[in-house]
Amino acid sequence: MPSKTTRHLISKLIPHEIPILLESIRLRTNGHPGIGNPLSLLDVPPDNIRWHISTSDIGKNFPKTALISDGDWDKKCTIFDKNPIYRAFIEHFKHGVPWEETETFEAVFGNQNNWEKDAEFYDNLYIDIKHNGYRTQSERSPFAKLRKPVLPEIQICIGRDGRIIEKHGQHRLAIAKILDLESVPVWVRIRHVQWQAIRDRVWNAESIDDLDQEAKDNLSHPDIKHIL
Repeated sequence: MPSKTTRHLISKLIPHEIPILLESIRLRTNGHPGIGNPLSLLDVPPDNIRWHISTSDIGKNFPKTALISDGDWDKKCTIFDKNPIYRAFIEHFKHGVPWEETETFEAVFGNQNNWEKDAEFYDNLYIDIKHNGYRTQSERSPFAKLRKPVLPEIQICIGRDGRIIEKHGQHRLAIAKILDLESVPVWVRIRHVQWQAIRDRVWNAESIDDLDQEAKDNLSHPDIKHIL
């Protein structure tokens, strides 16, 4: 059996996308044909992403390859607009408040002595998105263009009721909301098993008339429109 160091090295050399693809094959053969392409990105209006969930709420040891999950994790999300990062970004970018005078400064920057470096990064990111539009991480990085990784993108989770929950990328999402962008590309990190059941029914249906009312009510959802 390979040593722990060898396994760690192998995991670093193998792109994270490979295990995700393998997991999607397993899910398709186990009754979830609607899993689709797990590496595709969705275009979602920023205003539709109204919720946030932290790693501690979803589970620190949650595997990166898990695409469907049961449980009550989706009930632990919080309103994105109350996120301290979003509140500070609004104060700074919309109202011109200096970073150090924003109400949630400490929650955003902590006790860092070199907080100015992070602040400069956020300022430059805002200017870049404002003038050049929102670009995926692979579009921003010449190296990333070679394999177009999805994990660095804005990650969302979709709850049992279709609720779109931000999991990763809150700084970029905050800027997109402030700039009132039409849409941003996001990667679906996890779907609740109850939501996936709806997606599976839509995937299997030969026509809209074959769908139950719950599925019909969700046809305009970005995650459902993606597979129609």
